[in-house]
Amino acid sequence: MSTKDEKILSSPQKPNPHAEHRERMRDKLRSGAEAFAPHEILEILLYGYIPYKDTNVIAHDLLAAFGSLEAVLRADLRDLAKVKGMTANAAVNFAAIRLLYDRVERGKTVKGQYVRNFAEAEACVRAGLDGKQREEIIIILLNTGNKLLGQKSIAIGTFTSASFNIRTIVDEVVRTNANKVLLGHNHTSGSFLPSRNDIETTAAVAEGLSILGVQLLDHIIVSDSGSYSLKMNHLLDK
Repeated sequence: MSTKDEKILSSPQKPNPHAEHRERMRDKLRSGAEAFAPHEILEILLYGYIPYKDTNVIAHDLLAAFGSLEAVLRADLRDLAKVKGMTANAAVNFAAIRLLYDRVERGKTVKGQYVRNFAEAEACVRAGLDGKQREEIIIILLNTGNKLLGQKSIAIGTFTSASFNIRTIVDEVVRTNANKVLLGHNHTSGSFLPSRNDIETTAAVAEGLSILGVQLLDHIIVSDSGSYSLKMNHLLDK
């Protein structure tokens, strides 16, 4: 073994000045997470990505910048990177946690429930599109008794538009053996009124599904300021 190798092996690892505090936090987590403050949750999430810095300070700065724990997890990666001490890996980890949470909650919302009226349909669409910062189109699949079989995002567009291939809807209908489809769509501009493209696209979807003997129940557009039903406004009558 060379002298250089011996020096590497004998060199002590860099001590973590926050090791004792982190171990106390881990002990607290083992006892149950109910008593954790929002900044403490963020602090622990950062441990694996920021090993030698005081993540307590970074956690407080994140909450100060975005206002709440949920807002931090839903923040754009570029905005997260502006907070002093944040790393690219930590920001990506937050985004992954948000996606995981949304996927789990979306599954809870959809499967086994029923859509019996517009209020329930709107609530289902909003649940599927909650927190989305870009336009997105989802389909909600139902059986003959209006029981929800599943939900799928079929297109993510820019902040102002989204487009998709109707074959994607057909594939999901066949996969789930659905008899009815509810189309959902968010407008990030604030307006919930349909565009000409929204109306024409809905007509094409309805026609395509009718060939399969599947009914398009409605196309509901949601925004922060309200919602719009193409069905209730007689834009599906044809």
